[in-house]
Amino acid sequence: MNTKLLKCSQKTILLVSYPTSFSEKSCQILKEHLEDLGAYRVYFEQEIWIAAIGAKLDLFLPVASCVLNIGSSNCDIALFLNGKMEKKARCNVSGITINIALKNWLTNSYNINVSNKQIEKIKRKLGQVNIQQNPKSLEIVGMDKNSHVLKSIIINENQIVGVLTPLVQQWANWILQFLSNLPITTQQDVKTRGIVCCGGSMLLSGLSTYLQNTIGCPIFVTDDPLNTVSAGLMILLSRMDD
Repeated sequence: MNTKLLKCSQKTILLVSYPTSFSEKSCQILKEHLEDLGAYRVYFEQEIWIAAIGAKLDLFLPVASCVLNIGSSNCDIALFLNGKMEKKARCNVSGITINIALKNWLTNSYNINVSNKQIEKIKRKLGQVNIQQNPKSLEIVGMDKNSHVLKSIIINENQIVGVLTPLVQQWANWILQFLSNLPITTQQDVKTRGIVCCGGSMLLSGLSTYLQNTIGCPIFVTDDPLNTVSAGLMILLSRMDD
């Protein structure tokens, strides 16, 4: 979930983006809390909408636009046509799922617990979905579960591929299922125009190519996938300010 604020005449306006799993009731409860804290106005919009705006797509075209957002705590895909969200879906595999899988692997393979900072370092340095002939290595420091003392280990890209492959396959199968339920003409639009993708997980090396080859349609990653939603929020706030 992302939140941006606009201060206008000493009054604070909040614009909140939320994943598709967030219910209308939850939005209302959060809105009431924010207003109790002093917000003058609170507006909500689904994060996948904000992602599409941040990607600077023209959502009012008479042909379908497909957007995929794989964030830290959510994974959503949606189809836009003539200014409307025609269809959406969510997947249980997100950035947090990757973190959990890496932590479990390190615990089972090396008997160590590592910090979230170390996990992010692994994803940033070794996040790879294809086996490499000369894999990069990285030293990781964690706490031994038995002795409770710090120890270091060396891991490499190809080991991370083994952890990520089942999750990446789930993404691909989920996207294929989403597309298969679309009308034939809409499927053709997506196969021709591709899927625009954002979210921090799209920074995993080789992911966009893997999805493109598996799904069979172009995959376009936004220039700054980690901050595409934030960019969309800023665009909306600037329009409100105008």
